[in-house]
Amino acid sequence: MLNQENNYDITIVGAGIAGCLSALLLANTKLNNNIKLKILLLDKKIPDVSNLNFDDVNKYQSRVVALNLTSKKILSQIGVWELFEKIRLGNIRKISVSEANGPQKIEFDGYASGYENLAYVVENDFIQKKLQERIKEYKNIEIEEVNIKQVINNSEKVQILSEDNQIINSKLIIAADGANSYLRKYFNIDVDINDYNHTALVVNIHTNKSHNNIARQKFLKSGPIALLPLGDSNNISIVWSNTKENADFLLNCSQNDFIEKLQEAFNFKIGDKVTLTSKRLAFPLCERHAKDYYFNRVVLLGDAAHTIHPLAGQGLNLGILDAKVLTDEIINAVNNKTDFGIQDVLLRYQSKRRGHNQMMIYAMRFFKNIYGSQNTAVSILRNMGIGICNQSNFIKDKIMRLAVGLE
Repeated sequence: MLNQENNYDITIVGAGIAGCLSALLLANTKLNNNIKLKILLLDKKIPDVSNLNFDDVNKYQSRVVALNLTSKKILSQIGVWELFEKIRLGNIRKISVSEANGPQKIEFDGYASGYENLAYVVENDFIQKKLQERIKEYKNIEIEEVNIKQVINNSEKVQILSEDNQIINSKLIIAADGANSYLRKYFNIDVDINDYNHTALVVNIHTNKSHNNIARQKFLKSGPIALLPLGDSNNISIVWSNTKENADFLLNCSQNDFIEKLQEAFNFKIGDKVTLTSKRLAFPLCERHAKDYYFNRVVLLGDAAHTIHPLAGQGLNLGILDAKVLTDEIINAVNNKTDFGIQDVLLRYQSKRRGHNQMMIYAMRFFKNIYGSQNTAVSILRNMGIGICNQSNFIKDKIMRLAVGLE
């Protein structure tokens, strides 16, 4: 990009999964009169996943996500899902949820409910790489590394002034710049914050016992732990939410000590031979929710708008749905010859997404709090509730449809 004034229809700030997906959703849709939107995808540092090796079926990246059926449908729409090699997909056909203080558990069976799979476990970087590969096919998407110095809104356009004095004009800025969103802070958009006082530790293991495509979650006294099936039947991703003190120990202890703690958490039923196959990573958990999703011609989506506890694996799925709803509103505005940066368009997006995201935030907060309680009466009621739910196909179907993204 030359040091001059550059004009685009839409500038997307943040070249992670949410930003790349938004660009592809906009570029992939046929608009009336063969209109093609000119899109700039910028970041201060474009994620570099080009040299990552995804050929070794026994080596997976530490950070993974569970994509629900709605996310699969959206990724299929832009021709990305078809780029996923099946060997890298962990198929979740059944989900088993239990707790440490009681015998009851609740199980969700995809086959029994008419689904081939309930979700798919995929590496974050693998998704990122396939999105970048698809973007290269579109001439109307440009990708640049830019450091933002100033953003100026007016009634008809929004300008970005970069640190190297480039001027970038567009009708709308999509802020997909993550949980610590620069643009959300720049425009002083209020955000509700709830520190979970927990740290998530992630690591991959190889075990001699097949996971049988079952995702397992157990609520321990210190926090929930999830075992997610990876593409190979003997590889599993661990997501362990814990107190900071416990997480620090698990992060820094020997591999043998870590495996011992992991075996204890699952009553030594993971397998006789367990080895770590990736680095242990840890990151603090914090709930955030922006009170408004837009300010003038700047609109938030994904982690820039909301972050939730990972215990149900819904964070990225919510961001993917944000991108789909927002880009649909933009496309409808273009086809109706309406300015897609005006408040009416952005308000419709906010109305459709903020309530749904808030409901998921409340649900994760409820589960974390009720399973985090050590009160004996609460523990008894928890086990009774789990038993009742497991016997009710109606309740389980409602929960499952919400989890897979169909509600």
